[in-house]
Order: sequence, then structure tokens, then C-alpha cells
Amino acid sequence: MIAIYSRKSKYTGKGESVENQIQLCREYAIKHLGVGESDIVVYEDEGFSGGNIKRPEFQKLLQDIGHKKISILICYRLDRISRNVADFSGILELLIQNNVDFVSIRESFDTSTPMGKAMVYISSVFAQLERETIAERIRDNMYELAKTGRWLGGAAPLGFESKQMDFTDEDGKDRRYNILSALQEEKTIVQTLFKEFLKLGSISKLQKFTYTHGLKSRNDKDFHINTLKTLLANPVYCVADKNVYKYLSDKGVEIFSPKSEFKGKYGLSCYNKTSKDNKKITRPKDYSEWIVAVAKHEGIISSNDWIKAQNIIANNKDKAIRQVRNPKALLSGLLFCKHCGSHLRPKYHNRKGTSDDDRIFYYICEMKERSRKMRCDVPNISGNYLDKLFLEQLRQMTIDNFDFAQAFDVSANGISSSVSGIDALIDGLNEKLRETDKAIAALVANLAQGSYEKSVVDVIMEQANALTAKKKGIEKEIADLKAQQANSEEIMKSVISVKDALSVINSAFDSLTVFQQRDKLKIIIDKILWDGENIDILLRGT
Repeated sequence: MIAIYSRKSKYTGKGESVENQIQLCREYAIKHLGVGESDIVVYEDEGFSGGNIKRPEFQKLLQDIGHKKISILICYRLDRISRNVADFSGILELLIQNNVDFVSIRESFDTSTPMGKAMVYISSVFAQLERETIAERIRDNMYELAKTGRWLGGAAPLGFESKQMDFTDEDGKDRRYNILSALQEEKTIVQTLFKEFLKLGSISKLQKFTYTHGLKSRNDKDFHINTLKTLLANPVYCVADKNVYKYLSDKGVEIFSPKSEFKGKYGLSCYNKTSKDNKKITRPKDYSEWIVAVAKHEGIISSNDWIKAQNIIANNKDKAIRQVRNPKALLSGLLFCKHCGSHLRPKYHNRKGTSDDDRIFYYICEMKERSRKMRCDVPNISGNYLDKLFLEQLRQMTIDNFDFAQAFDVSANGISSSVSGIDALIDGLNEKLRETDKAIAALVANLAQGSYEKSVVDVIMEQANALTAKKKGIEKEIADLKAQQANSEEIMKSVISVKDALSVINSAFDSLTVFQQRDKLKIIIDKILWDGENIDILLRGT
């Protein structure tokens, strides 16, 4: 089979559409390789970047190459396959291993010749070089702008808004740039947070303070621990003076404003503090990579207070010990307050049980605890009692109970029948698809072999367009059925998992650790709600 691959990024609006790419590749295959439509299979991805190869149709193509289904791969342009040299080299090796020739129409590459193979490698190197050069140029421009102290865009930090300024450059051209401008109400909140943090010495205690005093972040949201930590560590609030200049210099920060500009009035701009890995997880960068300059906005926190806050954060980090999860509370992570939606966490009572292994604990609403009952006052519940009662009730739903077991069997049989029925429907639609393809191919062949008047050609084209529309409709039906089938199979897996978990609960639950027991419960239970008097158990899928 001859494979045609096409890709169009969602970021471009240029005219090289997927349809145009495919048509040009078809014409090349028919004209130069002497093949018919039935010998061509098309793989198309739209809305995906060439920066990586994790594209659904492309992955399917690679699988078919590995299964020896493809003899020649054709694409419109080299970068439709990949813009990454390492990825492309690996793909080319795969093609060679499976005796698949590669043709790129735009660059006139053909790997069936040694020169073509060499040129493909060279072109891929230049494609990546261009990509990396553009990215580097953008980064360099951003860094240079950051050194000027301007606000470079994005959401303004709490306490500020972004304000546009107009100016005329040295060439007489009108220009614009953004600076931060203080918002009085938010500015007061930020100053209060710093003041209280210096008194309390703890971010968790500061969070409780925000609950009890009704302090909210932007958009009326509660302050999260990480939000507070990020806010307190942000140099944007600090007044730029000689004191903070020394502090940052001692930390190894490269400062892009002369010391003479640290006059105790303006704030700081700071960029390149964090980076994101492949999993989009934000990680802090070393101080030496920061870009710091005196900004255009006024600072709102004195350098003494800001530096004190950094020292407290650093000391708390050094003292922090990873909290061990409660080794006794069975329902930890599953129990929620029905009033406010917060988790109920286990908390040990001062009194002990009959032995060290029988600690008395209770579940308490986290919002109630953090807000000191101002935002929620749902009663606590005995953890020892609730865990025991819950397990007794759950074991009554034993897998040996006929009605319960029958319900699982009926559900599994129904899903199995549904999957089989979908298989039959897909087979029928695939047959219709083959018939439609044959009809389209016959029309194209008829048109190619004859010399017809325009009116006849119009009729044939109208028939071809109707068949093409029909084909797309059939393909959509097949795709919808496959999605439905995949969903049914996932439900079947869930049913089997729940059945297996209940079987373990009935037979070997006591031999598991509490952490393993929780994992089994999470397969069955979505959440458990406590309203102060009653418990509602919500099973998964209900």
C-alpha cells in the first residue's frame, strides 16, 4: 500500500490545507508510481503541531509501517512528518528497517536514492535549526524587555492592574508599553497579608486568618496555601532600595539595573523564576537565572518586611517534615462535608483507646477547622465508630448475595451484548464504505478515460460529490460507534473492578494495610457525605 500523510497545525491560517496536501500527494502517486486509488491509504491529522509525534493518525501510520502494510510513504512537505531532528531520524530508521521508501513532494526527496536520503537528513537539520532560532530570538527579545522593568503581559499580580503607556521613541514613532498600577483595595489586602505573616510566622496560620477575617483573592476566591506562598515570595511588591539590592546580590541574582536606581520608591520586576517540564509541572529556577530590574510601578512592601518574609519561608521549609498520612482512618480522602463541600480529615483525640493500636480519633471538616467555625460548623463524627459501621454495611453487599451478584451479571451481560451489537453495525458500515469507495473510483476512472462535454462532467462531479458526502457520513457513523464501543468497554472494566474489589472486601480485606484498603474503597466509592446527622454513600457511576 502507498501511504499519504498530511498534517496542518491549528496555529496557522495558511492555504496549504489538509485536503490540498492529500490531493497533491494522490496526483503524484498516480502519475509517478503508477498506482490506483485502491492502492492508496490516507492518514491525516489536523490541529496538531509538528513539534512532537504524539498525533493519533501519525501513530496509526507508524503501527501500520511496523506491521509491513506500507511500501511507500508520501507527504507534501518534510516538516509535515516532524520538525524535530531526533524524531525524524528515528522515523527514517523505522522506514529503512521496514523497507519503506519516503517521498516529500515539495522538497523533491526520494529515499530510494542515496542522495535523496542524505538530503532528507540535511533538510530536517535545517528545519529544526530554524525552529530553535525563532524560539531563541523570541526569548532574547522577552529578556531584553524584562530588563527595562516593563510589565510584559499576563495576569497582573494581586494589588495591581496592567496599564498602557504611550511614548515617542528616538525616531519620532509613537510606541506603547505596559506598567503595573496599584489597585487600592487589593493593595490593602496584600499589605495585610504581609503584616500578619510576619506576626504569625506560618502560611497555614495565615490561611486560617484569611478565613476568619473574610479576606479573599481576586474573583472572590479563598486563598490557597500555594497562592499565599507565591504572593509572599513575589519581588514585585518589594520597594527597590539598597537593602534588597544586597539581599538579591548575595543570593546570586543577576540584577539588570544599576545600584543607583535602587532609590526606595519603585518596585521590582522579576522574570524567569520558574520553568515547566514536559508534564506542565511548574518548578522554581535557581536564583542565578532570575531576571530582576527596577520596575516602573511603586513598591508597596518595605524591603525589610519582604526580606523577613523570605527568611521565614526559608526557615519553615528547612523545618518542614513530610506529614505521615493517618494510618488508622479508613475513610480518609473519601469523606466530605455536605454543607460546604470540604474534606473531613481525621484528627486524633487527646485520649487514647484501650491500647496504643486503638487510638481514638474523629473526622473534622477542614473548613470548620480553618475558619474557626465561622464558615462551617458541622458536628464532628467519631472516626472509630464510623469506620466500623461503614465496613459492616459494605460487607452486607457481599458478592455471595444472589440479588447483588445477579445485578453485576446482568450489567456485564448487557454491556457485552451492546459491544457485540456495535461490532455488527460497524461491519455493515465498513461494507457500505467499501461499496462507496468503489463507486467513487469508478466515476473518477470514467472521467479520466473519456472526453466529455462540460454538462456531462458536471453531472459526474455532482455524483462524485454526493458519494463523497455519503462516505463522510458513513465514516462519522463508524467513528461514533467506535467511541460508544470504547465507552462500553471502559464501563465493563469498571464493573469487573468493582466486583473484584467487593470480593476482596468480603474475603481478604482485613489482611490489607489501611492504605491498600483505601485504594480498594476508591474503586467502589465516589464520595461519602456527612451533614451532621446522616451519611450518604455515593457509589461510582451513580
